[in-house]
Amino acid sequence: MAKSAKKTIQSCGGMVQYLAETNNPTWKKYHNDRTCNEAYQEIKKNLKQIHETVISGAMSDSIHTALTSYKEQLESISLEDDSETRTRRVQELFTSDPVVFLNDHGPDHIEKVIERANAIVSRFKNDPLSEFEVFLLLSAIQIHDIGNVLGRAGHEKKLGEIFDSNCCSIIPDVPERRVIKNIAMAHGGKSILGKDTISLLSTSEHIFNSLVRTRLLAAILRFADELADDSSRANRAAINLGILSTDSRIYHDYSRALHTVNLVEDLMNNDLKVSLVYELETEALKDTYQVGGCDKFLLDEIYDRTLKMEVERRYCMKFMHPYISIGRIDVSINIYGKTSERIQTISYTLEDVSYPETPMAGQIKAGWKIDVPSGEELLKTMIKRGVINDDK
Repeated sequence: MAKSAKKTIQSCGGMVQYLAETNNPTWKKYHNDRTCNEAYQEIKKNLKQIHETVISGAMSDSIHTALTSYKEQLESISLEDDSETRTRRVQELFTSDPVVFLNDHGPDHIEKVIERANAIVSRFKNDPLSEFEVFLLLSAIQIHDIGNVLGRAGHEKKLGEIFDSNCCSIIPDVPERRVIKNIAMAHGGKSILGKDTISLLSTSEHIFNSLVRTRLLAAILRFADELADDSSRANRAAINLGILSTDSRIYHDYSRALHTVNLVEDLMNNDLKVSLVYELETEALKDTYQVGGCDKFLLDEIYDRTLKMEVERRYCMKFMHPYISIGRIDVSINIYGKTSERIQTISYTLEDVSYPETPMAGQIKAGWKIDVPSGEELLKTMIKRGVINDDK
């Protein structure tokens, strides 16, 4: 009888399916008589309601924080002797909108992060993830954003308490829960090393006598999360109804513009590359957003966010080598007119081409010397060409 081919993440169509089809009973004694697949499905079920409450929880905390801040500032304003100063400060206070309406951080976002992580791990050149590592990674993806339910600030540090209270009966082993939490927490925030949160983790460790590549799993989650900010994450209803605050709208409009994210073969360089395709209507070139107290065009936000993604690519690749090589990011921004014709495409590539320097927001032209128009420059060009009416 011919020996059946060994199951892989790629042959199974993804990590969740791989976990279901391997379903090794070895792990049942560690997970209260559940296999890894059964334990994962139970974790997902137990966290479902929290995932669905993340956005409202974050907004509730944001509102509470804003009200507290308003009260403190109004008390300070009342002490001003000069009525003109009091009036000016009150106007400044109530022209800001500190309540953040998050883009999607719920179940659909979790599935998108899993999809992006699948694209990464299914292309490993060697040493694929073990069943147990897949279980740990999927569990970490499930919990990486749940801390937002207690407020956006420092959300990555708040997930532990929620995870423990909801899932300790599924995973009674404290070191195993610790590893899952550490992998999830490293997806953002800051540590004593600054934004370098992964280096604080062990390169690898043994749980139940099984090797776990902790930094590798954390890097996969972090970069998969970075790649998951596409159009599926925007709240289109809120955008169309015009109910988003000035501080929140840019995040949703950015997500809506990111139409396609792919990890593709780069045959010329014998590695992989990230391909990003943005779709913008000419009317979107006119809008400005309040970011950090300054006006900003959506096009310039796209430039800055792609630079941030390049920083994350370089950072995460430090921990994903030699299993996978993702060498660059190709960006295409398609501009469409009112009759749906494509008017212009802005394209550029981000990669290591010289002595490494950290890309900084707002530096795509000066720091990288990439010949692309700024949001203001492109708007002026489109008005001059008659593509956009100068009605602002």
